[in-house]
Amino acid sequence: MSTLRQAQVANSERFILFSLGKEFYALPLFKVKEVIASVSTRPLPGAPAHVKGVMDLRGRVITIVDLRLRLGMPAVKDLQQSTTIILDIEGLDIGVTVDHVESVLSVSQEEMKPPPVEATNGQIAGIVQNKDQLVVILNIDTLIQKK
Repeated sequence: MSTLRQAQVANSERFILFSLGKEFYALPLFKVKEVIASVSTRPLPGAPAHVKGVMDLRGRVITIVDLRLRLGMPAVKDLQQSTTIILDIEGLDIGVTVDHVESVLSVSQEEMKPPPVEATNGQIAGIVQNKDQLVVILNIDTLIQKK
């Protein structure tokens, strides 16, 4: 590997790229533990609408969050078509449902643009252009806060 290529790789972060409807979002890849097909959940009485419930994954109880609802988007009628990304958020395993996982995206610091400050509440880490699409990089720690 050339020195220039090594510098580019060292100066970039990797993200998991996914879609919600026609929009593209990304999460830091180092937070991802695994990606699984649709899951059935047990509802939690009194939980916010975006918390779909909990599931058992190989003996671990994992809270499942519908990322569409958390971001204020309309719900999908058939969650069986969705994908669940299991994340490590501050030591807790949390699953987020997304429409479709696209790929892994490498982004250099120069490519990452800051979000509009007034619109984010700290939930957006940045925005990046990927081919002909804008990708919103989510700050998942802020978006899914322990309360």
